[in-house]
Amino acid sequence: MTATQLKEADKVIAREIRPSGADLITRFTCNTPVCIKGNQTRMGKGKGAFDHWACRVPTGKVLFEIRGKIHEKVAREALRKASEKLPGLFEIIDRNSQVRVSPSTLIDKPEPVDYVEVMNQNPTKKWTNIQQSKLPEYRLYRGR
Repeated sequence: MTATQLKEADKVIAREIRPSGADLITRFTCNTPVCIKGNQTRMGKGKGAFDHWACRVPTGKVLFEIRGKIHEKVAREALRKASEKLPGLFEIIDRNSQVRVSPSTLIDKPEPVDYVEVMNQNPTKKWTNIQQSKLPEYRLYRGR
């Protein structure tokens, strides 16, 4: 995705949500320079001149977030208009939407897991060492 595409989508969302006073959070920045050599150019002689900035957007990542007091229909409309400016397919999700595990499969949110409790029930050697390092007799001799 190029920087101009990302900037245009950002402008569209900002224009739509400005009256409500909500905040826009952009999760990606364009940090990859793209250099292009002209067509009909022989091999060699370097990489080519700088053309534009780009970023790689992996599948399943959140691109924009809208935070604040804003009606859901206004937010969805702003994100829909922004998705028209961007290449590819985009999905608008909220906190209550199901988790997408493949292009055609949705699942309910899994139950949260307390990993500290799981590790205390069946500890590994590393976890045991970490827990014992918190005991007062071990803390006494730290930093000598």
